[in-house]
Amino acid sequence: DILRTGFEILEEGELIQRVYSQVDFQLVQQTTQETDIDKLIHDYNQPLNLAKPPVFKTYLVELAKQRYLLLFITHHLVIDGLSWNIFVQELIQLYQGNKLNKLDKNYQDYVNWQIAQQTELQQQEQYWLAKFADELPILQLPNDYPRPTTLSTQGSIFYTDLGIAET
Repeated sequence: DILRTGFEILEEGELIQRVYSQVDFQLVQQTTQETDIDKLIHDYNQPLNLAKPPVFKTYLVELAKQRYLLLFITHHLVIDGLSWNIFVQELIQLYQGNKLNKLDKNYQDYVNWQIAQQTELQQQEQYWLAKFADELPILQLPNDYPRPTTLSTQGSIFYTDLGIAET
C-alpha cells in the first residue's frame, strides 16, 4: 500500500494519506561509466512530489556488460530502516525468481490497530486523570534514613564497569 500512497494537505492544513488503487511505475534506464556514479546519484536525487504516487524514483544504470546499479530514491516518510530491509530482501527474492508469501495483514490493518490502541490509551489516560484529580497523597514509605525537611535535587554520580559475566 505504501508504494501506492500520496500525502496531501487539505485546505484546513490537515495532512492526509491517500492510497491509490493503481500507480504508474517507471523504471528509468541509462548507461554510464563507474567514474560518473556520484554525479549521476547527485543528479537523480531531486525533490519528490509526495502528493501524488509514486513517491519514489527508480533507475537502472548499466555500468558495464553484466554490471548494473539499481537506484531507489524515496523519502523517509515512505519507508523506514526496518521496512527498507524487508523491501530489499523481498526484491532479492523476486530477482532470484521466487514468489513472495501472501500477506495476511496490510497497512490498513495496522492503521486500524493503531487507532484502536490510541482510543484505549485515551481511556486509560482519562481514568488516571480522574483518579488523581484531587490532591495527591504523600506516601509514607519506609526509608533507609530520615527524609530531610527540605528536599534537594543534589546528588552524585557513581561509575562502574560491567564485565562480560555481568552483561
